[in-house]
Amino acid sequence: MLIKFTEVDCGDPNDIAPAGAVTFEPTTTQYFATTSNFDFSCMPGSEVKGLSEDGDTIVRCKANGRWDFGSLRCQGNSCNIL
Repeated sequence: MLIKFTEVDCGDPNDIAPAGAVTFEPTTTQYFATTSNFDFSCMPGSEVKGLSEDGDTIVRCKANGRWDFGSLRCQGNSCNIL
C-alpha cells in the first residue's frame, strides 16, 4: 500500500505576524511544514517576549497549516506624539 502525503501551505506569515514584528520580503509564495521557519524578531525599540509552541523564538510552519507563533510578541517603548 502506497500512502501519499500532501504538503500543507501555511500562507504568508506577514499576514498574521503580531504587531511590531519585523516583516520580511517573501522569497516564495508557498510555505511548507517540512521547510519553512524563521527567527522571530521585532522592530528597533521593541524586544521579543514569549515563546513559540516549541519553546524558542523560531516560528515554524506546522503540519496543521498554521504558523506556531505561540505567545511570541513584541514589547517596547510607546511614544506620544505632541
